[in-house]
Amino acid sequence: MSDRLEFKLCNQIEIEDNSMKEFEIDLGQEKKSKVLLIRQKDAFYCLAPKCSHYQVPLVNGVLIKDRLRCFAHGACFNIKTGDIEDYPGPDCVPKYEVFLDGQNDVFIRATKEELLTTKRLKQMSKVALRSDCAKQYPKCLIIGSGAAGIVCADTLREAGFENVVLLTKENCMPYDRPKLSKALNLTFDEIRLRKDDYFSQNGIKFCPNEDVEKIDFDHRKVFSSSGNVFDYDRLVIATGLRANPIPKTKGSDLKGIFTLRSFKDAQEIIEFFNNLNNDSHKPKIVLVGGSFISMELAAFFADKAQLTILSRLKPYENVFGTLVSSKVQKLHESKGIKFRIGSETDICEYTESAVRSGQVGLVKLKDNSELECDLCLVAIGGQPVTDFLTNSQVKLSLNNFVYVDKHMRTSVPNVYAAGDIAHFPKACLSGLEFSLSKNQKLDHVNIGHWGLASSLGRTAALSIVSEYSDEYKDKEISLRIVPFFWSSQHNKNIRFAGYNSNFELVIFHEDSTKQNEYKFAAFYILLNRVVAVCTLDWDPLCALFAEAMYNKIEVRREQVEKDPMENMKKLLASV
Repeated sequence: MSDRLEFKLCNQIEIEDNSMKEFEIDLGQEKKSKVLLIRQKDAFYCLAPKCSHYQVPLVNGVLIKDRLRCFAHGACFNIKTGDIEDYPGPDCVPKYEVFLDGQNDVFIRATKEELLTTKRLKQMSKVALRSDCAKQYPKCLIIGSGAAGIVCADTLREAGFENVVLLTKENCMPYDRPKLSKALNLTFDEIRLRKDDYFSQNGIKFCPNEDVEKIDFDHRKVFSSSGNVFDYDRLVIATGLRANPIPKTKGSDLKGIFTLRSFKDAQEIIEFFNNLNNDSHKPKIVLVGGSFISMELAAFFADKAQLTILSRLKPYENVFGTLVSSKVQKLHESKGIKFRIGSETDICEYTESAVRSGQVGLVKLKDNSELECDLCLVAIGGQPVTDFLTNSQVKLSLNNFVYVDKHMRTSVPNVYAAGDIAHFPKACLSGLEFSLSKNQKLDHVNIGHWGLASSLGRTAALSIVSEYSDEYKDKEISLRIVPFFWSSQHNKNIRFAGYNSNFELVIFHEDSTKQNEYKFAAFYILLNRVVAVCTLDWDPLCALFAEAMYNKIEVRREQVEKDPMENMKKLLASV
């Protein structure tokens, strides 16, 4: 590694307190880099300038206390260390040493290699075991290599746990699943989360092609379809969701009808599409469902095919309401995408193509209308992968999600659950305490978001660590999070923060300048307080609201009826 060099950024009077500023650094040999200088409470900190998740500029984020939230996807970083504190993405951002000289000029000290690095892994460390614990660390077995599984494994190793095993039924390294529906044609290297040697280099035993079929909780053994048997001291189940299957009907076994969940699914879909070879016209694609995956797939194929979306409701209508769903539908229709909405749009029959043997060529709907169809993509939600827990000691919800407490503990001792399968207490959602009556405090919710799944995985790991270490014993390790998710469609960004399952009304803002007809901000109101925000191209409003919720600051109805952005900034300025 090269020597550490010093670079002057500015004089301290050039950056106000509680603010951020990007600086470009000339590294010589036509190489340049940028850094983000932060001044807070008259102390200076310096980080790499972009979020470790999707390389979005952090200077546009929200700075509160010692925490910087990315405006785009909600990831949060500690400004003193660069460590990731809230997700998505498993990586930290590089941090650089800052010092002032006698003239109050601000300098950083770093190597050229450090300044060209965009993300950083946490250091693996050790915690001291309590004297009443066994002499060696417990064997921690994690089932599932999605967001929850990989963060759980990383967190255990960061705490020094030495016997961590990660099982996955897939045959590849962990990858960024949310990217699949946004860009089906990405290579695996473009979505992988870790290099091939990551686990071996960091003391985690990674076991692909292990599909769990049964667990013997009494003897602490996990049985895989491969015939392998794994024992454990602590078990974390993070198996995620599978796509709801294609409804069985006449012709539903024809080729060209797909669901999307895995990288393998994405490869098969794009390969099938590329082989259609419709020289005379664009292929005709029918998408079933008004889900996020369906809308993102529609955006991906918009310039490549003729698209029709079949859905019982307008897109997201059951989640965001009519005003938002109408905006989203209008955006897609502006790209030539057609919608068929209503209960009569269910497919009752698939007909074989007249020119491609064994492949779908036509779909017949419940109202007896027909649509030409070269490719059918079914995106009608998902279901938890918990079949192997049926009739076990693990308590499941009516929809087969796993009940957990605020520490991710299941009904079985030494067994935890995390990620999309976890049914956790609603009281864990920060800033919503006012909406919980006494009989609601134990209400459980399930929220299937990539970032939240990561937080659940971290919570499960820290719960295990706290059993063995005084260092974590007294720390508050239960979940405290504001759900934050996003969707990119037609170069527009939909963002959402909060939890709006039982809102009473929506306050809806549009672009007063009329320059962006799709721009909106929707505020979901319960008991005269804002419980959630949904925006399109109105940044950083969702990030501001998420930080208000995280810091338990009430945002009241009257504060978002006019100038919501400015009012939100004023609220946070008092923190």
